[in-house]
Amino acid sequence: MKFEDLQQGFKCPQCAAPRRRFARKLGDKIGTTLDGGDTPIIIFTAVCLLIVLGIAYYSLQ
Repeated sequence: MKFEDLQQGFKCPQCAAPRRRFARKLGDKIGTTLDGGDTPIIIFTAVCLLIVLGIAYYSLQ
């Protein structure tokens, strides 16, 4: 079944996750989505890691 054909109230039959938790795949490339892939997640994780390390450094001084 195509992603576009899923109804608004669709839930995954295995994990009961709603439709908004899924991303449409772009072509045959695994991990590439229409919204840019994992880059925003990686950037956000790196920024948060730097913040946590900065707080740890500041608190140890």
